[in-house]
Amino acid sequence: MFSYPLGRTNVYINNRDLSEYYAKLSTNYHISGYTLTNSYHQGPSRSSILLLRQTYGLLSITLPLEFWAQDKEATMARLAAFNGDCGGQVEITLPDGFSYTCLLSETTETEWLNDAWCAVDYTFVGIRHRAPVEISKASPLRIRNSGTWPRNDCIITVK
Repeated sequence: MFSYPLGRTNVYINNRDLSEYYAKLSTNYHISGYTLTNSYHQGPSRSSILLLRQTYGLLSITLPLEFWAQDKEATMARLAAFNGDCGGQVEITLPDGFSYTCLLSETTETEWLNDAWCAVDYTFVGIRHRAPVEISKASPLRIRNSGTWPRNDCIITVK
C-alpha cells in the first residue's frame, strides 16, 4: 500500500489544496508557451512589413495527479469530487507564484496502480495572472493597469 503524508502541496484548485482531495502531483506539472497569431501586410516590392494584429492564444497546463483512499470506492468518490470542482471556469494556483484562470480541456484514462490508488492526467487551457490588486484611496484616484497584456480584463468596484 502506498502512503503519502497529508501536508500541503502548494497546488490549489479553486482555493482548495490538492491534499484536501487526497491527491498529489505524481511528477512535475507542465505549462506550455502561448501560441501567437500575427496578421501583417507587406506591400508590393516593399522590404518592410506592417503588423496589423497580434493575438495571443491560451496556455496549456498539464497536472499529472494521483488519488488515494482506503479502498477503490472511496478513491473514486474523491476523484469524482475533484472532477466536479473542475467543471466550468477553474482557478489554479501553482508554486511558480502565478494563478491561472482555466477550463478543463482533457483528462487521460484512469490508471489504477492498486485497489486504492489511481493516476489521472488533467490538461487545462487558460491564462496566467497574478492575484487581484485592491486599492482604497480618496478621490480623485488614478488607476494604472500593471498587467503584462496590452489589453486585459479589469474589474473596478466603486462603493
